[in-house]
Amino acid sequence: MIRNKIIPLLFVLSSYSALASNEVIKAGVKALTTTAIQGPTVTCEEESLKLSKKYYGNGADCSKFINSNGKLGPLGKTIVSHINSIPGSQYYRKDSVGIQMACPNWNNLSREQQAYYWVWVFAAISWKESTCGASVINTAATHGTAAGMLQLNQNQKDRYWRGGESGNSCGVANIRPDEANIKCGLEIMNEQLKGKNGIYEGNGALFGRGAHAYWQDIRKKDGGMIMRLVRDFPLCKK
Repeated sequence: MIRNKIIPLLFVLSSYSALASNEVIKAGVKALTTTAIQGPTVTCEEESLKLSKKYYGNGADCSKFINSNGKLGPLGKTIVSHINSIPGSQYYRKDSVGIQMACPNWNNLSREQQAYYWVWVFAAISWKESTCGASVINTAATHGTAAGMLQLNQNQKDRYWRGGESGNSCGVANIRPDEANIKCGLEIMNEQLKGKNGIYEGNGALFGRGAHAYWQDIRKKDGGMIMRLVRDFPLCKK
């Protein structure tokens, strides 16, 4: 009698085990197939996209752009939000030779990864211009007194026009606050990337003598220290 009860029970357990194993196999096959089709997922908050140690040289702290965990800081979020809203934004162009010169792997990056690249770029400009310090004032700058993280014209009348048709952020009365400074800088860069169609009438490159850049360092043939920092962005290397 007991034996008659055990046999059906063993059959049920065996069937359940086979079914469970089958589901595990199916799940494994599905995961392998998905990976093969879509490729590995790269999140922009992984440790490899933290700012390199160079960004903390000379007493700088650029964590407002990307923090020590590789996540966007407050200025990083401002950058991503603003480049998405600029009229005629040049920041995601796939056909921009000027961007590809600086980042050979550009066209293989996702939109999120491209946005992170621009956070690196503006962190690099800020590092060179002010060691990422908003309180820095330079009374002997090329364009008069320069202020803030990106060292933009402090005098409104010398600055209001610099964003061209990319926005009016450069027209604010006080350019020293971080967010105001960064937004104006983004609009200036957007005009630079337009090349002949922008107000700076350059070649559309991110750096070099023909770029007609606002920032003196990236007007150098090799882009100076700014581009040396930017070239550390790991996803740009093919």
